[in-house]
Amino acid sequence: MATLEQFGILIQITDQTFRLVRNMRANANDYIRAANADMSPAAIGVTMKGDSDRFLERLDTLTQIAARNQTMVTNALAIVGVTIAQANTLKNSLVSTANHVKAATLTTKQQVLDEANFILTDTPGYEGLF
Repeated sequence: MATLEQFGILIQITDQTFRLVRNMRANANDYIRAANADMSPAAIGVTMKGDSDRFLERLDTLTQIAARNQTMVTNALAIVGVTIAQANTLKNSLVSTANHVKAATLTTKQQVLDEANFILTDTPGYEGLF
């Protein structure tokens, strides 16, 4: 039986993960809107790369916290049948997506649109209640 503490950790992991994924997808949609509104592609590209840096920082922070509390995190994830390996697969995918954006050339409208669509394709589209 899970402890209340483990359940609390699970809620926090879920909340932070869903926020990050929703933020990445919302930003991608914002980049598309900005590009279609004929905003400067170079300026949008700078924003995209800055946002990617912040996503990587958030992912690194979550990774460090999980590593310091690995037993508790493992037990919390087990409540819903998720393994550390599965969680790491998602984390690695999000890191890869953010690094892809950082490495992209983002100086034209089409490049911005392509990269924003890459984010939407590569980032899970989790349903949310609100």
